[in-house]
Amino acid sequence: MKKALVLFLIFIFTLLCGCTSKPADVDISALADSVISASAFSEELERADSQIGCFLYGIDPSLPEDSVFLFSSGATAEELAVFKMRAEADAEAVENAARERVTAQRSSFTDYNPDEVPKLDKAIIKRSGIYAVLCVAADSSAAENAIAAFFR
Repeated sequence: MKKALVLFLIFIFTLLCGCTSKPADVDISALADSVISASAFSEELERADSQIGCFLYGIDPSLPEDSVFLFSSGATAEELAVFKMRAEADAEAVENAARERVTAQRSSFTDYNPDEVPKLDKAIIKRSGIYAVLCVAADSSAAENAIAAFFR
């Protein structure tokens, strides 16, 4: 009986270890390029420095392992931010910061340029493991498909 219990526990342990896989490494620059190539944006976005991007999101710039920020000229609400964090808890914090960013942008654009608010209503916020993405695009469907390809 004891031997059967030990074998059963080894089986369960092996099964559980096989089910917990590390998320695949995502090339965040390639992800950003893919969204741009999908023609998701109505204007050309400009890359921003990590310090500036993190400041706009209220994120400590030392937390991301890597990040990519693309912003519009300011006339539109379009932007793309991709984060590779060091820990999942930090990625969760970035996801919350992205939601707050969308809320703040919605408030700003409601008065400034209300035609941009529907883009913010369709903002894509995705988190997977240590990665987090915010994308506000003219064609949210094309952007979502491009992003999803990196998280399969």
